[in-house]
Amino acid sequence: MSYKPDESALMAYLYGEVEGQEKERIEQYLLQNPEARKDLENLKSVRKIMTSWKTKKLLHRLFSSIRKPGTSPFGIHLISKR
Repeated sequence: MSYKPDESALMAYLYGEVEGQEKERIEQYLLQNPEARKDLENLKSVRKIMTSWKTKKLLHRLFSSIRKPGTSPFGIHLISKR
């Protein structure tokens, strides 16, 4: 019977959470299955875009709050005690 990793194993591989024999089995599967390899590459691209988007959004919020007194970088309004 041939090995086919499930979706959670592929996601763990994508995030670098797989080691040893399991990693080797997944890599061998990807070598033998070009469509699965292509799907994983597409997921890598989406992950990269999402990481970039999250970073840009966080930086935007940080720098926007610097210009607006009384707000934190995460949109929480700070109340000053007078």
